[in-house]
Amino acid sequence: MIQFDPVRKEYLVGKEAKEFLSRISEPIGVICVAGKYRTGKSFLLNRVIINTRDQRGFGVGPTINPCTKGLWCWTELL
Repeated sequence: MIQFDPVRKEYLVGKEAKEFLSRISEPIGVICVAGKYRTGKSFLLNRVIINTRDQRGFGVGPTINPCTKGLWCWTELL
């Protein structure tokens, strides 16, 4: 798990995440989307990954409660 600590204003990287990241030996691609709620961030990411993966994307919902949060990683190429 990688999460942001707003009190310390830093990211905390768990053991499993460190191990996963240390095994990456090839270049990686990063897609970053940020913004206010209900502005289409998950929709945009779904357009990127649904067309290249197994048709499962990020959850979207009709409320202001977050469906997606944090960092998401995949071990295979998209």
